[in-house]
Amino acid sequence: MTPRAGLFVALVGLVIAALCAIPLYFIGDRDPASDDGVMDIIVLNLTGLLGLTVLAVGLTIAAITALRGNHRQPL
Repeated sequence: MTPRAGLFVALVGLVIAALCAIPLYFIGDRDPASDDGVMDIIVLNLTGLLGLTVLAVGLTIAAITALRGNHRQPL
């Protein structure tokens, strides 16, 4: 895997985390009206955590491959 591919994975994780964090920000501390609202909040939290995990893994892959230098193709 190349550093560019690792950064792409990190970008995907960032997009997932942002798409989950924005609705959670606007929901705020309001009390959900039903159990479905609570379930939606739980799903948004878990998906946001998954996005942050993908972001961390992508950045780790990019850093390791960049420092190793294995991604360079000989001409």
